[in-house]
Amino acid sequence: MQSQQATLFQTCPTPSIIYDPASLSIVKTNRATLDLYGYDEQEIYELSLFDLFPGDEKHTLMDAVDRFKEEEGNVGSWIQVDKNGHEFKVEIYVHSIAAEDHERRVAYIYNVHQFSKDELTYHLSNGPLGILYWNNEFQLEIVSELFTRWTGYTLEDLYGRNVRDLADQFVPHEHEHMVADKIKELAEGNKNNNSFELKIKAKDGDIVRAQIYNSAEYDEVGNLKSVLTMVENVTEKSQLRERQYWLTNIISQSPDFIAMIRPDNSFIYINQAGQDIIEWPEPMKMDNKSLKNVLSKEAFHQFKKEIRPHLDEKGLWKGDITMTRWDGSRLPASAVIMAHYKENMEVSHYSLICQDISTVEEQQRKLQLAMEGRNAGFWNFYPQSDTVELDPQWMKKSLGYPTRKSLYELDEFKELTHPEDISEMEKLFRAFRSEDVDHFEVKLRMKHHEGRWVWIKCRASQANQEISEPLRITGINQVID
Repeated sequence: MQSQQATLFQTCPTPSIIYDPASLSIVKTNRATLDLYGYDEQEIYELSLFDLFPGDEKHTLMDAVDRFKEEEGNVGSWIQVDKNGHEFKVEIYVHSIAAEDHERRVAYIYNVHQFSKDELTYHLSNGPLGILYWNNEFQLEIVSELFTRWTGYTLEDLYGRNVRDLADQFVPHEHEHMVADKIKELAEGNKNNNSFELKIKAKDGDIVRAQIYNSAEYDEVGNLKSVLTMVENVTEKSQLRERQYWLTNIISQSPDFIAMIRPDNSFIYINQAGQDIIEWPEPMKMDNKSLKNVLSKEAFHQFKKEIRPHLDEKGLWKGDITMTRWDGSRLPASAVIMAHYKENMEVSHYSLICQDISTVEEQQRKLQLAMEGRNAGFWNFYPQSDTVELDPQWMKKSLGYPTRKSLYELDEFKELTHPEDISEMEKLFRAFRSEDVDHFEVKLRMKHHEGRWVWIKCRASQANQEISEPLRITGINQVID
């Protein structure tokens, strides 16, 4: 047991000295003590506690020697001196310990490093905050380089200036009274409410948004000695907050279904309009709710097998899907799904925007009935994802394809189109993108399942024409007899 205690004492990271309370002579020390004071083991055992105190501090120790002989716990802050004459400040805690034949006490010594003004200035100036140091007259004595980079002012523009003069020049009118009140509070000894956000006019006229932190030092009678102002540049954070605020308002006011989805398909967020569209009962809870709850069985299967792989490859998918309301009824929707990534490029979440197209689909259904006898079918081209949607019923009836596939990559669509007709289609798609045309009609050949070519009349017009690039080009394909 004694061997274990000796090992713990020697390896303790806190400098520790066992001493004789009668003479204050040093009986035993640990390695941390030798490192702190710079003595070797033989040298330090020839010393007493008095030898670790500089000359002036020895007189103070003589007046308080009883504290080291009798008290338990903190015996105060003291100046110590190492072997090379360097002085440093420590906190000392003393306790009595059990000894076989003699009374012994142990002193635990905590080094309290005191930064010089130069050291403190160096560390603060190399941190992420701009630094301003004011004297008791609020004249600027220290300015960090970071602050000058943010504002464009030189050291010559700032040194020696009074805070009130600088405020008149740098602070917009709406913040002048607030700055004056903060100066008055600091001068009067009020240390509260000295963290605040402030606009600063840079030299080029731009506005720097800053979070201000003030630390005031006072003498023993309460007179101001100095003020350290730490400045955090929060311009980008403020702009981001504003963008998030407006984006939140846009999302909350949008009439469309807008949601954020985790990679496991569970919901992070659904806007109020989205909740109304799917008619979920109040109150809406995200717990145990996933994309499976708002998509039809077929659409959820399509999401897992087609849409999700497309998102993982390209990051964006657009097309039509079928949603389900709370009562199980189906709701056709035009959807945009985007993948969002972490720094390591793993997907963090997906955003989903769905627009109710039930009215459009009903019109298409009626038109489909009218076209059934004319060998015609719908098609859609989504320019931003380069995908083409072809009516699977028309593909089967007119071109003989048995598959129910509806969505084709642009390259796949080109394989169905006669090589001599591809350039004309590409020309028309480019014209749509550049807004040179808003509708077209062209004849082209598409490949029948049996390998022969069938002449098709293709008509199209832009959907969503109110935006610069169409979200969808929708049209009709009709077999030419």
